[in-house]
Amino acid sequence: MTNQHNNINPTNSQQLVSQQELIPETRLENYTFIEPIGKGGFGTVYKVKRKADNRLYAVKLLSRYDLEGKPRDKLILNELLLWEEVEPNFPFITRIHSWYCTSLNFGIVLELVEGGDLEHLVKWNQGITENKAKRYATEVAEALEYLHRKKIIFRDLKLSNVLLTIDDHVKLTDFGLATKAPTGLVHEMCGTHYAMAPEVLWGFPYTKAVDWWGLGVLMYEMVTARPPFNECYGKSLEWNIKFSEVGFPPHISVPLRDVIECLLRKHEEDRPNRLKELMAHEFFQVTNLD
Repeated sequence: MTNQHNNINPTNSQQLVSQQELIPETRLENYTFIEPIGKGGFGTVYKVKRKADNRLYAVKLLSRYDLEGKPRDKLILNELLLWEEVEPNFPFITRIHSWYCTSLNFGIVLELVEGGDLEHLVKWNQGITENKAKRYATEVAEALEYLHRKKIIFRDLKLSNVLLTIDDHVKLTDFGLATKAPTGLVHEMCGTHYAMAPEVLWGFPYTKAVDWWGLGVLMYEMVTARPPFNECYGKSLEWNIKFSEVGFPPHISVPLRDVIECLLRKHEEDRPNRLKELMAHEFFQVTNLD
């Protein structure tokens, strides 16, 4: 693959990321690919080694074209712009190091987070303890609050997009569906279907409240190993998200049940919408010992 970095023509020229701002090196040849460590709809994440110093990174390799052959440059450059807004010292979001472009792919070079993802941990253990879920949820909520202050809505909060460090802290990753929302309102429907908020499924303009809904879905999954809404009793997944109340297994504590119900309120104005408000809830105030 030859380097074609200068041939990028995003639809909106204002979306173009400055090469000088983002990267110290731009060439695919600077890295040795070791193994795939993740896969998504339009790309694969690889563990790589930088040849200059043998440091390990993750490279998210994204196709520049969709399944119909249409260019995806604008979407990928938007993702790069959002990565660029994250300060390198913020602890709960994966850091970007550099990026490069070839005739077929973009490569986003990220810090390597070696503790796996939350999806694997939850499925392996058939759910995690409430205390561990509380700690992870607190760190994810801090990441959401950080993004919201920058007018960024994440829009795709799910177990597989939460990585874990070796010392057991979270790192939010994948800005593929994130968007900048200068006015606070967004219109396009996107996300992972089972985790979409009701207002998204209704086709209404929506706000950062969709991320707090996503946190409710995430917290439910962490302790039950299944999503809160499914296709069941003759009702579609979409119908249940819009109209059904959440059911809980008997082992879920009352405080956890209550905070999840608060986050999964059908009307976005009824949900907690700030970190301070969420952390004031009883579930986050009580200290448990595992």
